[in-house]
Amino acid sequence: MWGCMPRRAKELSAVEVRRLGRGVHNVGGVAGLLMQVSNNGAQSWLLRVRVGDKRREIGLGLFPEVSLARAREKAAETEEAIRSGIDPVEARKAARSALLASQRQVQSAANGGSEPRAEVLGCHCSQMQQ
Repeated sequence: MWGCMPRRAKELSAVEVRRLGRGVHNVGGVAGLLMQVSNNGAQSWLLRVRVGDKRREIGLGLFPEVSLARAREKAAETEEAIRSGIDPVEARKAARSALLASQRQVQSAANGGSEPRAEVLGCHCSQMQQ
């Protein structure tokens, strides 16, 4: 019977997380919460989840800027969003696209609604075409 049960990761403490070597390590507390330690020693949080039929690895931030406790909170919030039908990766992409679009609108309005003209830039048309 125990052979069918998923294995649970040991719940690591903040000190144990800080001491992890290179690789990807389960930290416990929330299913799929991982600490990735790169070759140069940089540590980042990942959440490995399944959204529909897609497997996702979602970045939750860098350690120590994002603490172990905060990473567990973010992981739990992300899993809750997934259960309610939201794909966090797609939501982040949509938010980024909306931000870029609004920045373009502001920039366009600041330029008077048109592209900069050669006279305004102080150069000749032949220079603009090169």
